[in-house]
Amino acid sequence: MAYLAKLKSGSWQIKHKYKNANGQWRVKKYGLGKITKAQALICKLRFETEQNYLKIDLPLPSLQIKFKELAEEYLEFIPNIKKPSTVSTEKGALNVLTRAFGQRMINQIGVDEIQKFLHQKNYRAYSALNVIKSLTNCYKKAIEWKYISKNPFEKLIKPKIEALAPKHVSTDTIRRILEHLSPQAKDYFTLLAHTGMRPGEGKALRAKDVTAEGINIMAGKTNRFRTIPVHGELKAILARLTKGRAPSDYLFAHPDGSPIGSFKKSLQTAIRRSGVTEHVTPNIFRHTFGTHVLKMTRDLRTVQTLLGHSKSSMTERYAHALTDSLENAVNLLDYSKGSPRP
Repeated sequence: MAYLAKLKSGSWQIKHKYKNANGQWRVKKYGLGKITKAQALICKLRFETEQNYLKIDLPLPSLQIKFKELAEEYLEFIPNIKKPSTVSTEKGALNVLTRAFGQRMINQIGVDEIQKFLHQKNYRAYSALNVIKSLTNCYKKAIEWKYISKNPFEKLIKPKIEALAPKHVSTDTIRRILEHLSPQAKDYFTLLAHTGMRPGEGKALRAKDVTAEGINIMAGKTNRFRTIPVHGELKAILARLTKGRAPSDYLFAHPDGSPIGSFKKSLQTAIRRSGVTEHVTPNIFRHTFGTHVLKMTRDLRTVQTLLGHSKSSMTERYAHALTDSLENAVNLLDYSKGSPRP
């Protein structure tokens, strides 16, 4: 009788329970090292059939790996490399697929089956896209782990999702909220409102990021560097936040120096006290900045640079801000008064 055990160190063992010559039960342990769960399962299978657990250098047969086993191993792995919200999304998607295909071998599930499954579920575009992305990512990792040689689900037809205009609020709404924030939270949201940086970028700011040229940001989302000019209202705030701090110190930190995780509760309290009825989140400050800058500059390229978008299509969602301006421009044309002078 053999069974697997995973040690705290992350290594796997095969524990072989047997009777000795005197009829007493004994357990012999075989170390497998830090291999994947599916590899350990294959080693166990080989041990039971061949009494040889060392052949892990051989190509791993995908016929012996079920989708449920692959999904479990993938979900154990991704918390180390992905943020919690992404892990939660992929876990939900793979759990749905596991209920339908969990006992199938990973190389026996076809593109047509998944496409039919999504159609039967009648998923909305976003939900279907999450399932497709999660499945594709899972099989990409299976290739790295040498369980399969190619990813069939890269051919899945992805649903088209209409790009909605980012929600924004008026500058007066922003002002009312800022008036009811605690001092530290007010500094933080004033920074977001005048730079358009992502909430996570604001919390990650260190004293060394503030220079005479502006605020230097390395976006974790796109891995792109950009410098945002300092608005006049931010100069005094940034001077106060950087005063007496070491270059590596966070601008928004707890007394022990660790970065503050979230200002959402402070924001919710301020919204309630200000009487604002609109739904406002930290990202709304960024979207409001982008919308109003576009209204004033009429320049999508400028907004793209300030917001740090890697693709112009992301910035084009803000073009709704120009609709009224276009109508006004057309209405200004009046042929009855002659041609306007240049």
